[in-house]
Amino acid sequence: MIELLVAVLLFAISVVGMTALQTRTMQDSLDTRQRSIALWRANGLIDRMAANNSTAAIQAYSDAINGLADCPTDAPASCSASAMGEGNDCSADDMAEFDVWSELCGADPLDEQLIEFEVALDCAGGCVAGSDLTLTMNWLSKAVDSDVQLRESQIELDDEAMTAATEQIILEFRL
Repeated sequence: MIELLVAVLLFAISVVGMTALQTRTMQDSLDTRQRSIALWRANGLIDRMAANNSTAAIQAYSDAINGLADCPTDAPASCSASAMGEGNDCSADDMAEFDVWSELCGADPLDEQLIEFEVALDCAGGCVAGSDLTLTMNWLSKAVDSDVQLRESQIELDDEAMTAATEQIILEFRL
């Protein structure tokens, strides 16, 4: 009889351990997905900046990225040619605004995929062609708590918990 109770206890402990392991694996998978999405979008934005890399354009990208508080619902004028015809004639400012919207806010906005999403572009030595640039993206990790709780309850985290829960990628590059 004692052997049976010990066996049931060991089985129960192993089931609890496997459940905790599965939960942690799912949380890590969500974090990995978030990092992949952010890195993919950041690289896409850098590629667009490399294609439009005049000094005026770099300053326009900096203004568009650093001025992006929330993704606008309406798209700016399209600056790319489409199958339906030619794109609009766009200035460097127009192209930067369109590229930032397209990569960060377009069909699948990052602010809907990453909680508390923030992006910044820093120009060391001024936003001119050939300067060192740093693109930084921050978001709140989904592994901290469930997405539903964070969005619906707006859980208040103190500064230390918020810092621990924040994910970040920093890409340094030169155009």
